[in-house]
Amino acid sequence: MNFNGIKIEKANFKVSDVFSYEGTVQLWDKNTSIALDFPKDKPEDEYFDILAEKITEQIKWIEENREKIEKALTDYGCISLAEDWASSAEKADDEEQECYIMEDGQKVFFPISEEEFLNSLYFESISIDFRSDTENPEIELFISCSPDYFAYHVLHVSADSEKNVKCRGLAG
Repeated sequence: MNFNGIKIEKANFKVSDVFSYEGTVQLWDKNTSIALDFPKDKPEDEYFDILAEKITEQIKWIEENREKIEKALTDYGCISLAEDWASSAEKADDEEQECYIMEDGQKVFFPISEEEFLNSLYFESISIDFRSDTENPEIELFISCSPDYFAYHVLHVSADSEKNVKCRGLAG
């Protein structure tokens, strides 16, 4: 299966000590780590072959539902959360506008606009869990920001088997 130039085949993934398989895909214009979990009633490589199309569908769903994911983050209050975290960083005294220097060295000016916040988002990693439902797996998304508003923490977002998206707060 091809999606965004990535071939979803076993050759693009490796067996993992923690998950069934791990690999990398291109999502939201960045390379993203992906973990796959399969039921234990068959060999994992057999499941990979059986579910290759479903894996591609899930990756495509994530790529095509950015607005839904972003809405879950804004509804949760992640922009004000970003301002709370950023305001605990070192204040930049040489700026006319309120500004803080994040741990990654980038400057953040207040207030943080919705556009700035949403443009900062990228996937740190994703997990697709087929263990309880091979037709409608659950998805866990771990989203970082650049600038790093949350001091090396990530936003945790989940999509259940019906693709209801929910922000679960910070992780890490």
